[in-house]
Amino acid sequence: MGIDKKNFIDNETLKTYQEINGLDVIRELLLFKSHKVCEKKDNYLVVRKKDLDDIALILYRLKSNQTNKLSVSFYLEKFFHRSFLFVDKTFIKVPDDIYTQCKKIDDKYE
Repeated sequence: MGIDKKNFIDNETLKTYQEINGLDVIRELLLFKSHKVCEKKDNYLVVRKKDLDDIALILYRLKSNQTNKLSVSFYLEKFFHRSFLFVDKTFIKVPDDIYTQCKKIDDKYE
């Protein structure tokens, strides 16, 4: 008996989790899916946390498995709490400068 090797996270993957930058993930989401993915909530522009989790997996070239999804979600949540961008369990605030930058890029191609 014991823990299977498949349940361990190697050091390289752990380092990738720790390097996750939530602002880069927000920027990539807005560039990939357009600035129209933002919603108004209270006086903030917000995006869905699930969308950010999915984009982070792609951005950091991680396989889409349960371990990576949980770990990416955890590290993103930790980043957003420290950056005061956390609204609730479903929404994350979008910084105005990132929104403006991505909107300009989107407008060029419309």
